[in-house]
Parts: sequence; C-alpha cells; structure tokens
Amino acid sequence: DLDYQVATTFLQANWKADDEESEISEYRALVTPGDYSADAGNETDWIFDNLHLEIGSAYKVTVTAFNGAQLSSSLSSDGITIGKSHVSIEDGFGASLYTNDFEIDVEVPPFPPPN
Repeated sequence: DLDYQVATTFLQANWKADDEESEISEYRALVTPGDYSADAGNETDWIFDNLHLEIGSAYKVTVTAFNGAQLSSSLSSDGITIGKSHVSIEDGFGASLYTNDFEIDVEVPPFPPPN
C-alpha cells in the first residue's frame, strides 16, 4: 500500500477476504481519523470521496468482512500520510517525488558496468 498521497479529497482502498466455511456476505470500511464509513457490499475496491483530509495527517482504513453467519473479522492498513513532501530513491535507478502540488515517478535505466 501507499505511504504518501498528495490528494486531500479522496482515499482509495482495496482488500480481499476468504472464508472457508461460508462466503463473505459484505464488507464495511472505515477511514480514521474522521470516521468516514462505507457499506461496501461485496465490493473489494472502494473510493472514499468528498473527504476533507488534513495535510500532514496520517489516515488508516479498517475493513470488516462479514461471512454468511454474520461473524466478522477486521484488518487495518498501516496508514497513509496526506500531502507530505517525500522523495525516495530505489537502488539508484528510480525515484518518486511527492509534494503538495504534484507527483513524479522516474525510472532510470541501469548504468553500464565500468570497463
């Protein structure tokens, strides 16, 4: 999952759950802080929109899966920070830049081996 997001008006979450005894009958999802919730039915991908997320704050999504017997199990994301400027360089060959205004991903081909 993502650690940073520039957008302050939406969050997207996806999940998958299995139950060996009975099928999953519904999902409910919650964004905290803020207590934005969704009855997602059988959907495993959800966009929470029309949000008012605070720049610099971290948000978590908790999904609860209910099986046919209405037993439930919940799992939370590790969180995403909103509007945070961030640069990451991976192995010297790729970079991601996140700011409050734009996002750039760059892939650089590997350097040829030295002679």
